[in-house]
Amino acid sequence: MIRWSLGLVVLWLSFHAFANITVTGERPITYYGEKFYIDLQNGLNENSLRAELHTILSSTHIFNEGTWDEITSCQVGRTQGCYQHLTFSYSDARKKLFGDIFLIQSDQYYLKDVYCNTSYSSQQVGGTIGPGLIPDHNVLNTEHSWPQSKFNRQFRLEQQKSDLFILYPVSTRINSSRGNIEFGEVYKTTSKTCAAAKRGHAVRGSSATYFEPPNEIKGDIARSLFYFAIRYNASLSQEQEYFLRKWHQQDPVDLDELMKQEKIYYFQGIRNPFIDHPSLINLMSDL
Repeated sequence: MIRWSLGLVVLWLSFHAFANITVTGERPITYYGEKFYIDLQNGLNENSLRAELHTILSSTHIFNEGTWDEITSCQVGRTQGCYQHLTFSYSDARKKLFGDIFLIQSDQYYLKDVYCNTSYSSQQVGGTIGPGLIPDHNVLNTEHSWPQSKFNRQFRLEQQKSDLFILYPVSTRINSSRGNIEFGEVYKTTSKTCAAAKRGHAVRGSSATYFEPPNEIKGDIARSLFYFAIRYNASLSQEQEYFLRKWHQQDPVDLDELMKQEKIYYFQGIRNPFIDHPSLINLMSDL
């Protein structure tokens, strides 16, 4: 497992990106290996691009200081520099999610429900908000942006369940309200959620029920689902993908999402290519 100081993210990028190789103007990251960028320049077709990204995300890597990762077979703990996507227990994943990645500190510790934009203080949740803590599940719960009922059974369920890229803190009530329905833009609300989120019929398509998160998290959700589709060979419905692609453009990667990515890389040894290279989605017509 690679260990990074998050305070040195900019310095890290300067050492681990190479200006002489670009992907649609975006700076390469050594995690993906040199071959990936060469193949992109040579013109990967859509299926090959998806397959190569999946291989990079699911394979073991050998970290080499100052140059590209080797994407190859190695033994974690035995081969120097060898690391891979680490599977947490669900309990440990929630401790990272609530007790670090989304934890806010000012005069006391806070967590924000990303769907309702409501902040909860440690005092409000019985002192269960803080470093390494899991809050009272009657108040705050773990949202799987890709619902557990729609996981790909060909991959380890525990790994999908504890994958930090798809987990978000939300109120227990909203977690239950969203359930496993797809994301989309709602024009007719059919049930109450909260002021910042909607549940109801979509602007486009059938009369099926969709869930619409607030604008400031839409792009993050889109990139989480793009990642999951590649990492676990899963598929997005045509309707949901339409909205996610739109949100990906409307709500681009910001500093908070970059910092979240570095924390997940630190903890789980895996990256989201759609955060590192947002333009990759333009090379794929169907996820």
